[in-house]
Amino acid sequence: MTSHFLAEPELVFASSLHICPKAGIKNFGVYDLDQLRPDTIKVAVVGLAESVDKVVEWLDRSTIALGGKQSNQPNLFPSFPGFNLDTSFSSKVKYDESYIRRISNRVFNEALAETDHNMLLDKLVSLYLAEIEFIAKNKKADVILCALPEKHIQVILSSAGNDDGSDSAPESEQEPPAAPVDSSADEPDDEEEDDEVDKNFRHLLKARAMQYGIPLQLVRDRIGKPTREMQDPATIAWNFFTALYYKAGGTPWALGRKYAKPVCFAGISFYKSLDGKEVQTSVAQIFDEIGKGVILRGTPAQIDKDDRQPHLDETAAYQLLLNSLTEYRQAMGTSPSRLVIHKTSNFKPAEMRLRAAAEFRIDN
Repeated sequence: MTSHFLAEPELVFASSLHICPKAGIKNFGVYDLDQLRPDTIKVAVVGLAESVDKVVEWLDRSTIALGGKQSNQPNLFPSFPGFNLDTSFSSKVKYDESYIRRISNRVFNEALAETDHNMLLDKLVSLYLAEIEFIAKNKKADVILCALPEKHIQVILSSAGNDDGSDSAPESEQEPPAAPVDSSADEPDDEEEDDEVDKNFRHLLKARAMQYGIPLQLVRDRIGKPTREMQDPATIAWNFFTALYYKAGGTPWALGRKYAKPVCFAGISFYKSLDGKEVQTSVAQIFDEIGKGVILRGTPAQIDKDDRQPHLDETAAYQLLLNSLTEYRQAMGTSPSRLVIHKTSNFKPAEMRLRAAAEFRIDN
């Protein structure tokens, strides 16, 4: 076996390069500082009154700096500079009482009384969705925060058929990826991808809210008083506000052009039709090198008899890839010099015949 050392790629910030996202933002400012960007982020908050109040209080406290965790590796747990116009992000959160939507304890408890778990999730999602719809129609929020009550989290996240909550998500939050994506420091689903119910609640809510075109960020109301099992307050703030800034349309950092010539990143996943009878194709998420992208829907996929995984035949794979590259060229004004494909199932030979790439003169 031959091993190779891959050096950390340099990231671009407002005034310099750095390999660490947090250090880069803190010392040099966000990448898009001199561009059209969200210097004011209008947020709405939805949830039970108690949960909403906890989240709003934490948002207000996070405008000032938070000390980093004591460690022998100080660079691993840096202090948070505060989210305001005068520090690293050069942005602030804005809201007023009209952007706060409190769900009644009575109706929430009625939903919790549902004994069928799928119906319970459906009712809880509907409660949040009703408030999200109101905000979308009457306000101009950049991001909607959905506050999840910790005192009910075991019921919300318990798995179907195991309503005691023993399969709820783990306590720890994880670091955001090297390139900003749709993630949040305190969103349960970002912690454990194979937690089925966790995915159900979050995915069901986000899928139904897509029609309103406003990014959501799920926040457990314990965020203001993290437990010992959680990350330290500064790390939680870093993860949360980096995700918030990105969801509001900002670009915290970008890959340096030394590493990122025009590159098209395509992530292909699969989902089932509403009746559960058909595996719909790939949803292809197309990103450029600074993380901006679109989502394209493909055609139905087939379950392979050998590995029981969804796959595309050669025609479907070709069409999806051709559509993706066409969309990229229209958005960027040029064809990519490199195509990177990620897929949730193994690649079959038919899926690896990249005729579309050849048409766009992409080097392998």
